[in-house]
Amino acid sequence: MSLGGGGGDVGKDGNKSCDSEPNDGEKETERALKDHEYLVDVLLDFKKLPSGLPASANPNAASYQNNGGARKTPDALHAKLVFKKRMFREGDELVTDSVFVTLSYLQVKHDFLVGNYPVNPDDAVKLAAFQIAAEAGPGLERQTETLRDLRGCLPRFIPGSLLKQKSGTEWAREITQRHELIRNDSKEECKLSVLKMVRALPYGGALFFAVTKIEDPIGLLPGKVTLGVNKRGVHFFRPTPLTYLHSAELRDIMQFGSSQNAVFFKMRVAGVLHVFQFETACGEEVCVALQTHINDVMTKRYNETKDLGKKEGKVRGGGGVGGSDPDPR
Repeated sequence: MSLGGGGGDVGKDGNKSCDSEPNDGEKETERALKDHEYLVDVLLDFKKLPSGLPASANPNAASYQNNGGARKTPDALHAKLVFKKRMFREGDELVTDSVFVTLSYLQVKHDFLVGNYPVNPDDAVKLAAFQIAAEAGPGLERQTETLRDLRGCLPRFIPGSLLKQKSGTEWAREITQRHELIRNDSKEECKLSVLKMVRALPYGGALFFAVTKIEDPIGLLPGKVTLGVNKRGVHFFRPTPLTYLHSAELRDIMQFGSSQNAVFFKMRVAGVLHVFQFETACGEEVCVALQTHINDVMTKRYNETKDLGKKEGKVRGGGGVGGSDPDPR
């Protein structure tokens, strides 16, 4: 669970506040629920404060309560409680349970719409068509929101930063044409298609962190950076709108570490080792995510090597006495 529009584990996770930068320039603060916080208490606090944030997370709470709780603060924030899987790992792609698929789909859709997965317009059209089919099925034309009226609900399927690149009529026409091609796909198949497309992105399933550059020996990155960490490595983005810049694969990251207010990576760029350092309150969380994915890779390699050794042992030991055929049939 988390407060705001961002990450949190399935259940409770961590106690740090981390910032992410959604599209359209609005800063969004994410905070995972602490171990001692309860869901009912948080929801009750939402009703008490104009900003929606619980007292423990709202700097204006004391001022608001001292004034009787009746006024709206000029800097009131929109808040929501998000149920999210904090980290996508290798084995998730093998899970086909319908509940897991639906929850994963909803999370990926949310992240896509807030701009966390930059894609080109053609892929955005495909993702929008799959979303429509996943949520309304092939009979969308019989519902209140018809494909002919799609222009009015485009923000439900396309990130705001991408919508500006074409007219609503053009978007609607292309999405309609794409939707016709998948009319025979089930809702479940369309959800899986969305997940497959996003997972195929270099930064698919990444955990995002807003950081400030401290050390960049080759001038590769801007001052403000969004880091994305997933099973493939570390990915760097320009924050607003989220624009992909560069990736460092796990095998290219030689060393990493964190302090209370910073994180560093010693990594190869164009075959040369450089140290990059960033200011962030989430350095430990970045390192934990990165180490988890590295451990997954090492475990997978170990199991593959172990299985290969067993197979080779069977081949060598299966010849029988005198080298006869182990299977005389």
